Amino acid sequence: MAGRGRPENLTNAGKGRPKGAKNKATVSMKQAFAEAFDELGGAEALAKWAKEDPKTFYQLASKLIPVQLQGEVSGALEIIHRSE
Repeated sequence: MAGRGRPENLTNAGKGRPKGAKNKATVSMKQAFAEAFDELGGAEALAKWAKEDPKTFYQLASKLIPVQLQGEVSGALEIIHRSE
C-alpha cells in the first residue's frame, strides 16, 4: 500500500515552472522597456543621456557586465599576505 509521501504516491503537481521557462511578468516588462527605449530615441537617445550624465550612465552600465569570469590559470599562483 502506497503511503503518503512515498515515491509511488507523488505526482508532478507542485513542481512549479520547468527550468528555463520565462516568467510572464518578466517577459512583459522587458518588452515594455524595449518599446519605451525605441520610442524615446533608442541608441541615439542613450548616447545623448550618457554624455549629459556619465556618472549615472556608467553606474548602470557596470551592472550589465557579467559577474562570472572564465579562463585558465597556468603557472604558479603567488599569494601575498600583509598585516598592518
